[in-house]
Amino acid sequence: MPSSTTPGLTWSSGYDLGKNNCSEFGAAPQADGCLRLFVRSSYPDDFYGRLRRRDDSWDSWSKIPIVPTTIDGVPTALRGSDGIIGVFWRSRDDGLWAVRQTALNTDGWGTPERLAPQVASDPAVALGADGRISVFCHGTDRALWLVEQQRADRWAWAEPRSLGGDAGGSVRSAPAAARSGDGRLHVFTRDAADELRAIAQDPADPSGGTWGGYARVSTPGATVAGRPFAATDADQRVRVFWRVGTTGWHAVQGPGYANWTAPQALPGSTQETPAAVLTQDGRLAVFLVGTDRQLWIASQKRPGADDFAGPESLGGSCTGTPTPARTQDNRVTVALREPGSDSRASFRTQQWTS
Repeated sequence: MPSSTTPGLTWSSGYDLGKNNCSEFGAAPQADGCLRLFVRSSYPDDFYGRLRRRDDSWDSWSKIPIVPTTIDGVPTALRGSDGIIGVFWRSRDDGLWAVRQTALNTDGWGTPERLAPQVASDPAVALGADGRISVFCHGTDRALWLVEQQRADRWAWAEPRSLGGDAGGSVRSAPAAARSGDGRLHVFTRDAADELRAIAQDPADPSGGTWGGYARVSTPGATVAGRPFAATDADQRVRVFWRVGTTGWHAVQGPGYANWTAPQALPGSTQETPAAVLTQDGRLAVFLVGTDRQLWIASQKRPGADDFAGPESLGGSCTGTPTPARTQDNRVTVALREPGSDSRASFRTQQWTS
């Protein structure tokens, strides 16, 4: 059975990131390849970032000024087509907000902007084929909403527009988004029946102005729990992950980026949504939180495959969905929140074997 670790690499032991009472993480690489993490602390007004440098050392946590807003839930981050990182979050009064770096690779931040009112879920973000950032979230009306950049070279935003759907009692669960090899964005949402649904840009409209209808991805009556997670395979097909009970599930686009394959169960068990990242050997690595609360990893047996090897334990202890990302040399790192009253932040990373 293939190893769940990329050949030539092994996993480090846990590293304490020095932050307590934290949320799950947002993560994005800078233009220089250095990785930035973002987190909400236990106090709603506290929003922090931390930079991992090329030599694997970390800068100190720095507070990101977001006055006049507050932050609730989990922030998400994305590097735009201009190389500048934007961070997006839901405020305590159900507003959608964004802030971005003032320049490439800087720790300076601009003035936060309110993009939409009446937002119920944390946002999901994706970069369209035309270079514009799209932000998706559930509204308090239970529909899926979209806010887009007006132009790829401007930090200016179009008015929010509804993509319909009905999240029902799952309205607080964030959607997930990813782009497939044909350039279309795909968004995944848990609906009022706790089934997983997908909606995609119309292939006949390259600007992304029109969207298709909703398609069910999970099995009927699946009782999906939590939020979905989406990633793109080495062959540029979007693969989506979700959880039912303590079982992780996945499905992928069929040939020609059309339709969705039948759902398949991941090996092992998980108490949180599986989270995936593409590794340098072309396989997706999927992180699971076992019933023992340890962090586990399962990887595709080959690039683009539907079967997964493992899982193998990475040890430690985790609550909430892990946050995987890649460093500038394409190694995988994963940030996690430890259970317990202090909810400490820690991470594990791939390291070169000697």
